[in-house]
Amino acid sequence: MAYLIFIFYLLVCCGVFYYLKIEKQSGLSIGVVLSLFVLKVLVGCINLYVHYNEFISNDIHFYYTQSMLDLQEFTTNPSHFFYNWFFNWGDFSAGYSLFSKESMPYWTDIGVLIHSKFMNLANILSFGEVYTDVIFFNVIYFMGLLQLYKVFYQWQVNKKWLFVFSVFLIPSTLFWCSGIHKDGWIIAAIGFTLYATKKYLDTRKLKYILTICLSLFLLFVSRYFVFLCFFPAYTLWLLLRNVKHSVAWFATTYFILLMVFFFANKLVPTFHPMEIIIAKQEAFFTLKGYSDMATPKLDNSLSSFVANFPSAVNHIFLQPYFTMASPLKYKIAALDAWLILACIISCLLYLKRGKAQTLFYVSMLVFALSMYLFLGYTIPNCGALVRYKSEFTAVLLPVLFSLSEIPWLKRFYSETET
Repeated sequence: MAYLIFIFYLLVCCGVFYYLKIEKQSGLSIGVVLSLFVLKVLVGCINLYVHYNEFISNDIHFYYTQSMLDLQEFTTNPSHFFYNWFFNWGDFSAGYSLFSKESMPYWTDIGVLIHSKFMNLANILSFGEVYTDVIFFNVIYFMGLLQLYKVFYQWQVNKKWLFVFSVFLIPSTLFWCSGIHKDGWIIAAIGFTLYATKKYLDTRKLKYILTICLSLFLLFVSRYFVFLCFFPAYTLWLLLRNVKHSVAWFATTYFILLMVFFFANKLVPTFHPMEIIIAKQEAFFTLKGYSDMATPKLDNSLSSFVANFPSAVNHIFLQPYFTMASPLKYKIAALDAWLILACIISCLLYLKRGKAQTLFYVSMLVFALSMYLFLGYTIPNCGALVRYKSEFTAVLLPVLFSLSEIPWLKRFYSETET
């Protein structure tokens, strides 16, 4: 019965995508788009199988078990269940200060609630079949990735296959952003935000404003520290995109914001934005894993961040090492890390200075690299590092492919320019 439910919903979702013509403005056929969706669902199922069989305790099992307990109330008192589903979001007063480390638990819990509430709906539709739940999560995740792809494709249509590869097919992104994790929400929210923003700038239709607001809210409640990194770069792109020497203005303004971040406590002693990163690192230190790395501890000073910069770069770009005495899964992760690094180096070698004047690319490059460094500073575990950086790889690589012209990759360019 479980297989029939899974196949039924997979066919229904493909049928809905076909009816809605989601391939429009993508340069891809509906067959290619549906194949990418099915691949994503299947990899999501592999992700689920790995977690259920490799890890005694994992977050997917936690969310699923909690959801099944919640659904006991759905069968006995559905009105109360839906009242809690719509209105139970905790005590907002516990998180009103966005730059306070004391607010972090509240916004983390909101992200968990979003994920759990969606899991509840998925389990109602799937009759509690967890592998079928993967389909429902990937409907949202895939649509967000498709929107992200369209943003890059519509600016450089000849590179569509490079964008397909870098958005959908990087192994770590495909694996981690297809599972029942919050990582998929992150990249989906970014994709929806950027696509709706581009459509609004092109058409000035107010409906896209609503999409932007909802997408930014989804990003904020999924992982609010990602929002705090994304929003400044995104806002500066919007404000400065038509200004002469926009990249120079962006760099200057972003540098000032960084100085505010590092020295705000000198001006306002009660304001410590650096403690957000420090508290996140401390939270990861409390979790012990198989692949823990030697990670220097940060303190509330610029010198600490400067001194730990080489360690952060090493962790985010070079870990895990092939030489680690580790299981096969870490060897595979090492291959993925070196594939990403090879793409980054190749793009940097053939960077086109003229394209670097496009502010959108610069702003998203700064955002992706800032998130890479944030993770490099805070996460002391290889496995977690591979997972958490995966969604930002889907932003970083398309940007770099957009900014470069690599001679031996031109065979993958599309011949059509429409």
